Amino acid sequence: MLKLIVAGLASHQFPVLPVITGAAVVPKIHLGDPWAQALGCVHDAGTVDASMRADDARNCASCRFYTQPDFVRGRCHLSPGKAVSKIGWSKEWVEQA
Repeated sequence: MLKLIVAGLASHQFPVLPVITGAAVVPKIHLGDPWAQALGCVHDAGTVDASMRADDARNCASCRFYTQPDFVRGRCHLSPGKAVSKIGWSKEWVEQA
């Protein structure tokens, strides 16, 4: 019976987990959200036209608005209640002080 359960779990595709901080679960940002579209958010800064980013170091992890840099995803102060990718980017990127 255990082999059947393990085999079933192995063949199942699980969704990407949201950021969990203490008791709070923060859902991943959807690029279709109106605010995400207004900010020009992307999950991977490497996909942004080079003319829009001055250098490769400009991503969410190096932005002033990003918190929890130890996770693959963290929170963006411009997107309350949503998790963003550490390697993501938006037009509102601001260098950390």
